[in-house]
Amino acid sequence: MLSSLRGRVTVAFLLLIIVCLVLLSTDLLFFVRDQYQTSLRSDLRALATLAASQLESSASADGPPSDVNSAVARLAQQTGRGIVVVDQRGQVVARSGLQPDARTDLGAQPEIAQALTSAEDERAVVGTGEGWMRAAAPLRTQGQTVGALEIVAPLDPPAALRNAILVILVGLLLSGLLAVAVAALVVGPTSRAIKEMTRYARTLAQGDLDQTVTVSSPDEVGALGTALAEMAARLKETIVLMAEEGNKTAAVLTNMADGVVITDGEGRVTLLNKAAERLFQLSESRALGRSFIEVVRDHELAQLFRSASQAGDPWAPSTGLVEVGTPKRSLRATVTPISYGKSARTLVVLQDLTELRRMEAVRREFIGNVSHELRTPLASIKALVETLEEGALDDPAVARRFLSKVNVEVDGMSQLIRELLELSRIESGQTALRLEPTEVGPMLALACERLQAQAARSSLQLRVDLPEPVPAVLADEERVLQVLLNLLHNAIKFTPPGGRITLSATRLEGEVAISVSDTGVGIASEDLPRIFERFYKADKSRASGGTGLGLAIAKHLIQAHGGRIWAESEEGRGATFILTLPVAH
Repeated sequence: MLSSLRGRVTVAFLLLIIVCLVLLSTDLLFFVRDQYQTSLRSDLRALATLAASQLESSASADGPPSDVNSAVARLAQQTGRGIVVVDQRGQVVARSGLQPDARTDLGAQPEIAQALTSAEDERAVVGTGEGWMRAAAPLRTQGQTVGALEIVAPLDPPAALRNAILVILVGLLLSGLLAVAVAALVVGPTSRAIKEMTRYARTLAQGDLDQTVTVSSPDEVGALGTALAEMAARLKETIVLMAEEGNKTAAVLTNMADGVVITDGEGRVTLLNKAAERLFQLSESRALGRSFIEVVRDHELAQLFRSASQAGDPWAPSTGLVEVGTPKRSLRATVTPISYGKSARTLVVLQDLTELRRMEAVRREFIGNVSHELRTPLASIKALVETLEEGALDDPAVARRFLSKVNVEVDGMSQLIRELLELSRIESGQTALRLEPTEVGPMLALACERLQAQAARSSLQLRVDLPEPVPAVLADEERVLQVLLNLLHNAIKFTPPGGRITLSATRLEGEVAISVSDTGVGIASEDLPRIFERFYKADKSRASGGTGLGLAIAKHLIQAHGGRIWAESEEGRGATFILTLPVAH
């Protein structure tokens, strides 16, 4: 009961009323007692004086009257009090009514003794003791005290007065209970409102911000309920904004290419984004709570982390180049201590430079390849021209042969430059494709027909294999033919006499796969990932000729169609080049 506001207020009111009732009742009892005793004192004095006067009329000088017993009995019956008459020696001569003292010698009793020795003008003497009130009056005859009359009455109030006091107390108690009930009724709405707000606050604490609270009280409790509802609305807005910002941050961290790791002041990982998971080949769930050094398992990165953390300079980044993982990946690591008041964190940003370094290597290789491809024919042309200048012009047959070689070298350089320009246009998106529904079978047959004679000269079997019809594709037929002819040229070049080259097509989900298979020398596994790079040649001796740009051009053309191209091969067991094109709808 005391755990609720209503219970505490009710108990407080009840205790207050009980205390007030006790104090009031005590004061009332004392007041009634005093009033009763005052009234009783006055009554007893008057009765004693009156009764003494009646007995004095029949008394003699020797003492009280002879018929004193009957007179005393009559007076006791009339007054309802106890009456005692004594002579001048204090000896009881008559007694009637309720008596507190049964002795026959009452001369030593203070009231009687005082009455027997009182002056002539003194009448009744009143005293109290042992629960009784006594009023003693002298009996005088001819100016001489011949005895005394004493009237006694109990100090306790009579039953009627006690009943009146009881009625008053019951009334006060009922008033108290009524006051408690009224207090409970007054506190009840406030208690219910507070309970409702408590329930609402707990609902908010559990994260349910869609609940509402209704407190119609016009007092401070109602104002508190309104303020609580306003707080909940603003809290909901704040949480929504924070959630949006958190989602933005999470989306950035999840999709950014750089790895991000955050640790606490003890060096334990508290956040690991997807890029960092890939770099360390470890899921975030396994990394959380573990030390950064244990997660990265790299000495250089761990040393950089320790140096930055122990520098004692918050927001001062430390940067270094490290290599982690298998296979090794080149990373630029930036470690920044972060301090927010007493909270210390460390931010580690890992920028993967592997592809950048690979592209730099490709660029250097490209420049070297272009230089080589141009230097070789230019050197040949220079040698031929110098030979002509030294006298070969004088021999027409030799001159024509040398000029023919110069022409061949110039044609080779022209082809190289054309292919470079074409590759540049394709990569920059400047080549427009005329996409239209194209039948696959006739296109394969046309490619086969164009190189049938060349295949025959190399003693190769070139054929088209379409076991089942395939749908038309959305393609620029001339560009796809260019790719197919390039693949067929390569197949003829690297297939020994007596081999087979097959063009085929199959239907896939939403696309058609076209394959060029041969029974040639195949491609080494270490060369397969790079054969579509510019100037890359699996034949390192370059004895097979060509610019090394054909497959790079083929790759970009097929990707421009929205398709894919890849190679499957084992060295010594032939190769298969597969390209996909979207189905025309």
